[in-house]
Amino acid sequence: MTADLIELDERGRAPLRKYGRPRGRYLVEVDEDGVIHLYPAAVITELEADMWHHRPEDAARIDASLADSGQLVELTPNEL
Repeated sequence: MTADLIELDERGRAPLRKYGRPRGRYLVEVDEDGVIHLYPAAVITELEADMWHHRPEDAARIDASLADSGQLVELTPNEL
């Protein structure tokens, strides 16, 4: 692991572009030692969160298809 020096500008911003995704979103956590951790975050709408909560069978099918992207998921016209 290599270390790079990053300087904050007058507004407290740091250039992190070379370390992450363009226009990426991250959750930030600062531990008791002052170490800053950035975790890639996927943000969903309230409507999507509601679907995951209220339609667990659909959520499970989507989750399973993401776990095995080679798996074909067939939907009937009523499921679309």
